[in-house]
Amino acid sequence: MLVRSSIISPVGWLSSLLGLLLLAPAPAVITVTTSSGAGEPRFLLADGATPVPNGVQYQVGTFPLGTDLSAAGGSPSVLYASWQPFASDVIYTNPTTLEAGSAGDDLVGLDFFAARPAYWWVLMTSDGLDPAGDFSNVVQQALFRGVSPGWSFPASPGVGVPPVWSTADSLNFAAGSLVGGEIQLALIPEPTSGLLALLGGALLWRRRRADVSPAVVLSR
Repeated sequence: MLVRSSIISPVGWLSSLLGLLLLAPAPAVITVTTSSGAGEPRFLLADGATPVPNGVQYQVGTFPLGTDLSAAGGSPSVLYASWQPFASDVIYTNPTTLEAGSAGDDLVGLDFFAARPAYWWVLMTSDGLDPAGDFSNVVQQALFRGVSPGWSFPASPGVGVPPVWSTADSLNFAAGSLVGGEIQLALIPEPTSGLLALLGGALLWRRRRADVSPAVVLSR
């Protein structure tokens, strides 16, 4: 009497897995286009004169509804913790105009972002690496989105022409600003500056208290 084995061979298991993968629907994707080219505002460092170097990363993404964007100025790390990145690219020198601080490309991401508001975030780091999760290596930034309703991810992935988000659009800034027709990044506050100021104030208060105390004692 023959007894069939219940053990599936590795070849059979891989074949079954491959078959399932082929039958599974491919995830829908969204394509958008960013543009900061000829005749459009470029990106400058916080000094207002130096173009943002080649290779500095920018990200396109969104935030949960109700996110307070005012944190971009004082507590950008808190804001970055709620950031939902769609795709990223880098600043470069335009090969046609040779203008540094340019940007623009077709970006592709998942349909999770469909119909959600879009933001453009330039993130310059101190070490040239990707932004750290705690924002500790980011030294300059610009965060903005277009006023136009076109600055939303397509509601129907793969349908129609991808939207073009240009730095020449009317923009609202949470960090950085439009100065002299160019987008100027903003410096990130030093995380220790507030602590040092608080410590210095405490020491000054103690010194003044020490200077006043003897006079108070003698006046009794």
